[in-house]
Order: sequence, then structure tokens, then C-alpha cells
Amino acid sequence: MIVAASLLGRIVKSQLPPDTGVRCGSETCRYRAQGRYPQVVLLGAGYDGRALRFSDLALSWIEIDHPATQADKLQRLGRLGANTSHISFVSLDLMSGDLDAELAKAGHDSSQPSLWICEGLFPYLPSHQ
Repeated sequence: MIVAASLLGRIVKSQLPPDTGVRCGSETCRYRAQGRYPQVVLLGAGYDGRALRFSDLALSWIEIDHPATQADKLQRLGRLGANTSHISFVSLDLMSGDLDAELAKAGHDSSQPSLWICEGLFPYLPSHQ
């Protein structure tokens, strides 16, 4: 699995311009979400700004990240005065937390389709546990 992911990453990087992944992810997010997915879950959200950039879409956003990263992001967004009323922030250590329970607390409706975005998370996770 790790070797396959590493190999895939090298293939993609060698074939596409450096910013293609995020650009495609953003375009896909806008295209896919409009009328298809009422909720978007950013797993390992980090400092991703899609929920802010696409605030014009009628979507429910859930951003999940490590508590330390999430706290820093919220502090920065607060200093900027950013409108985050359409975003639910979930502070969760993915290695030890209960993702299903935290999603439910954040208002995720498992009976509705969700667009899941997970970019750049795997290097931060241990290869085995």
C-alpha cells in the first residue's frame, strides 16, 4: 500500500504541473458539489480555504483536523474576521478519535451524499499502528 501510494505520487508529479492537484480538487469541488452533494467533508483540512472560497455555494462544510492545527486555524480566521458560519470545525486526532461520533456532533447527515476531500493527509499518518 505504501509503495503503491509512493509510486502513484511520483507518476502524478512527473506528468502534471505542480499546482494541478489543488486546482483540479477545487474545480472538482465546485462542479461536483453544485446540486449533487449537500455536504463537503475536508479530512485533514489543515489551512485549506475552499470552504471560504466557495461560501457562495449552498453547502454544509465540515473541516476535520488535528486539534493543534484546528486551534491555530480558528485563531487566524478570527483575527481576519472571516465568516465561518457555514463551516463546522472538528478537532480530532484521526489515530485515536471517533470519526463517526465527531461527524454526527458536527451535523453530518449520513443519509445524504457527501463529497469527501482528503489531500495531503497521508504523509502525516504513521505507516502502521
